[in-house]
Amino acid sequence: MNDAACQSELLAAVRQCRSDEQAMAELRKLLDEAEAQIARIGGECSACGKCCRFALVDHRLYATTAELALLTSLDPPAQIVPPGRCHYQQADQCLARDRRPLGCRTFFCPPKGGRERSAIHEQFHRQIRRLHDRHGLSYLYTEITNSLSVLL
Repeated sequence: MNDAACQSELLAAVRQCRSDEQAMAELRKLLDEAEAQIARIGGECSACGKCCRFALVDHRLYATTAELALLTSLDPPAQIVPPGRCHYQQADQCLARDRRPLGCRTFFCPPKGGRERSAIHEQFHRQIRRLHDRHGLSYLYTEITNSLSVLL
């Protein structure tokens, strides 16, 4: 599949997810539950902003189409975004904190709670995958900065 076809497929999948209000509500609930479990193992965001500068911490963040639909339901600030940076980061602030994907919620710099954090991520990723299936939503799992460049 060529780049234009991939971009078109991503746009269509995100629109489909965004139009399913029940799926979006279920996704928010799952993400809140994941965040609560992370908090129980001591994962806390210090709001340093490093995690949104993926190249700086040698990290690539992936998100599902439903997560991208939720994230992009909020317009990012009008700003020039360097490659490998999140469009929703302004200075050290995440402007989409309540809409951020699972990977954002389970990644900390420096990483904390390694195995437990990974297990929580995998557990909730499976649930998000099942959410796509239950609602008949197209499922793609794509790198977030490239996807945001297409979607915004």
